[in-house]
Amino acid sequence: MKKIVRLLLALTSFVLGTLNFGNGGPLMAQAVPSLPLLSQTFNITTGKQLRFVLRDDPAFLHASVEIQIHRRIASRRSFQSIALGEVQSGVLDTVTLSGLQIQHTTNNTVLIQVPIAEKIDSTKLLSVPFDGVYPISIRLRDVATSKPTAEVLTFINVRRQLETMPDVQASTLVRLKAAPSLQPNGDVVISDETRARVTRFIAFLTKHESPLTVSVQPEIIASLAVSNLASDKELLVSLREQLRLRSITTAAYVPTDPSMFVAMNMREEFINQLRVGEDTLNKWLPGVAIQRGTYIADHLLTSDGLQLLRTAGVVSIILMPRAQQGITVSRTANVVLRPNGITSSNISIVASDVNVATSVSNNGEESSPAIAAYRSAAELLVARDDLLAGGHSPTSIRLMLSTTSGDLNSDSALSIATSTLDNAPGISMVDMAEPQIVSSDTAAIKFANKTPNTGAARVAGIVVARKELDATTSMVDEADIRREIWSHLFALGVSNTVVNGDTYIAGVRDLLSTVRGAVTVTTPGTITLSGRNGAIRIQIRNNSDVPLTVRVRMASAKLTLQNPVRLVDLAAGSTTEVKVEAGTRANGRFPLSIRVTTPEGNLEVAPYIRVTARMNAIAGFGQYVSLTLLILVLLWWGTHWRRTRHEGTAGTTVSD
Repeated sequence: MKKIVRLLLALTSFVLGTLNFGNGGPLMAQAVPSLPLLSQTFNITTGKQLRFVLRDDPAFLHASVEIQIHRRIASRRSFQSIALGEVQSGVLDTVTLSGLQIQHTTNNTVLIQVPIAEKIDSTKLLSVPFDGVYPISIRLRDVATSKPTAEVLTFINVRRQLETMPDVQASTLVRLKAAPSLQPNGDVVISDETRARVTRFIAFLTKHESPLTVSVQPEIIASLAVSNLASDKELLVSLREQLRLRSITTAAYVPTDPSMFVAMNMREEFINQLRVGEDTLNKWLPGVAIQRGTYIADHLLTSDGLQLLRTAGVVSIILMPRAQQGITVSRTANVVLRPNGITSSNISIVASDVNVATSVSNNGEESSPAIAAYRSAAELLVARDDLLAGGHSPTSIRLMLSTTSGDLNSDSALSIATSTLDNAPGISMVDMAEPQIVSSDTAAIKFANKTPNTGAARVAGIVVARKELDATTSMVDEADIRREIWSHLFALGVSNTVVNGDTYIAGVRDLLSTVRGAVTVTTPGTITLSGRNGAIRIQIRNNSDVPLTVRVRMASAKLTLQNPVRLVDLAAGSTTEVKVEAGTRANGRFPLSIRVTTPEGNLEVAPYIRVTARMNAIAGFGQYVSLTLLILVLLWWGTHWRRTRHEGTAGTTVSD
């Protein structure tokens, strides 16, 4: 009799499995505590037994264990209803184990093993008739009352027909992000939280050898590189060795919103930020392949923001859940997409699965990380089946697993889900940072026209800081390490992901002002030129401990100046005299302006100086006359002295 019943249930499952499951039976009226699942058998190809490992609980002492396999999942919509507890799928088969049939291990866990089969009629076997994703319920029942005392709902993936199963591409996206270590005053202070994130990231990469889609925040790399602690440098070396086995996407120095820069009409500034990030990665991660044409968007992306990315050389965009606000997809987001309205057919879009990311990010807050992981993997596999059944080509499907932000705040669920997918038949794990192929029949995606992140209140401060940065940078040598520090501080200041961005803008402006303030100019208020031609001299003092370069500009309406505009190199801690030849055809007093500015940008280094040049051509003639008179006096005096001496020595005649 049971064999007939099982046959009917299997037939019903097969029929309903082709339909779009919408509603199921009601859930139990009274909720019971959740069993903490730690691990389980998920992918079943040739295996004959299910294994479930749960954390030991006093509820096991006086309870039997009921394992139920439910009807195969018919669609992703029905999966979500079941996973959320909105409906309960019909039961295909049940196996009940006594307390003596479960194994309590020495590490405070419980092992439950259940044999499975396709057609064998036995009360000790779970019947799993067809390929697909199945819900599994594990429930404890009190021996005395038969009432449920705890339960857990999970899923299994049965795939026996491997020869007819096409592979689709899937990937896990992981990002290394953290609060900035670079402080507004230019110091680097790495927090223990940042070190913990880097350590988790390295551990994740080490554990999962299959391809991943990887992104790292350049600011973290730079901070570890310049840290004085040997342990930080060791972290960087370990991270670099792992990254050399993979590729990473391009990134701004810290996450930055391209749509906001469009709204601020600062497109070139965003491109500059991408260059700063890429330069940092190239400098500190030699040997690591950077996919500079792939960008991970983590902000609401507008069509103009997308065009800016294309202008910056980006041809492949990965959308995090937050970047998918306001988008419209023609069919499904789990395939390679092409942007609507962009003329270039070379731009491809891959979207992280929002529902799965939310499930992974919850990380078992309501149950356990393992439950969140297996549910996430199961949902992606059901999505795969839906897409293939809907006529999508296997080569067009892209299943992206990630957290909502992409970072590894706690990687337990993401790690389990990654391993589960990697071992799933019909799944090929790839690095989606590599260029994607877009065809003419690729599903289209339309982005929003406006962003709420206009950045209007910050435009003026950013513009002024950029001008000061470019100008002051031209004063120092190209090898000066401060160039890099100022650039990084500015990058933190313009990013809308940094909480205290305006503080960084103020900090970099203070540092730049200190550089310019180290230069002082000394000159008299009046300069007298003796003759038709003369020299104007000024003294420029460099009070800093590094060489600086300034531009000196002299101008006068009446004076003829030789080389009045020149670059002047100032040695560290010394005074340099600048001499400019001047001439005029007229006598009088002439105003002379002196400006000392940055070599580029024309930013004043010293206050504007106005002096008077006094020119008197007679002054030269008067000196000539005075010299002539002096010579005449000397000649007269010499003649007189010789005459007197001659008279004193000559003889005289004396008469009576």
